[in-house]
This record gives sequence, structure tokens and C-alpha cells, in this order.
Amino acid sequence: MVRTSSPAGSLPGEFDLIRAYFAPLTQFEAGSFNLTDDAAVLSIDQDHEIVVTTDTIIAGVHFLKDSPPESIAAKLLRVNLSDLAAMGATPRSYTLSLALTNEIASEWLAAFAGSLAK
Repeated sequence: MVRTSSPAGSLPGEFDLIRAYFAPLTQFEAGSFNLTDDAAVLSIDQDHEIVVTTDTIIAGVHFLKDSPPESIAAKLLRVNLSDLAAMGATPRSYTLSLALTNEIASEWLAAFAGSLAK
């Protein structure tokens, strides 16, 4: 296991956390690539595989907090579609990871979902 150190109250970076804590959990899953890729390949039978990816984008990190919900939804799909393309996969559906604050209004969610539907 990789040991990381960080100042009290702060966490190591994303890749250090993955390497230290989560990659060891995938040691018997070849399609997980030891969590070094943004996608995983699941074998469902001898002739078929499913590629799964879920990238979360974060306000203030990946987009401006006042960005229109339609453009946020479009970006969310684009980053995940690019991961699938990098794996040579044909998109069929998508997964969604969504964390919201209490400040999000139903109108925002409707616009966001409408953009995903397009």
C-alpha cells in the first residue's frame, strides 16, 4: 500500500488517494485497470464487454458556479463520452453522479435534465 502524508486536516491529491486506498480493492478485477483509467471494462460473457465510466464535474473546479445548467450537462456528457471513445467503446447509455447543494432550484434541475435528454 502506498502511504501518503498531508498536513493535518487536509487530504492527499486525488491520484494519491486512489493509489493508497482504492486501487488495492480492485486487485482481482482485470477490467478495473487498478483504477488508473477513467473507465472500467466488465465482461458479461465470452463475446461481450461493457465499458463503464462516471466522471463527476465540480462547480468552481470544472465549470464556473454561474454556468448555465444546459452547458454543465453538455460538458458532463462530453467528458464521459471522451472516456468511452478513448476505450474504443460505442456509447449506449450513461451513468450520472450528481451532488447538489440546497441552493439548487427545481428550474435549474429541469434545465439540466432537459439538456441531458437532448
